[in-house]
Amino acid sequence: MNENDDFARMSDPDFLAERKRVRETIEALQERYQRMTVEFDRRARAEWAGGSDATCLA
Repeated sequence: MNENDDFARMSDPDFLAERKRVRETIEALQERYQRMTVEFDRRARAEWAGGSDATCLA
């Protein structure tokens, strides 16, 4: 599926399945982004504190 799909033409079961798939993908990406933010913050704190456990923020 792509952004040009006409959802109005999809059957109800197909539409609901696609909606569920997209929702689950978004939720998984939000969780991943949150974990990445925690790691970014950890590295930034270490760098700002002059610690040596930070790898590279670039």
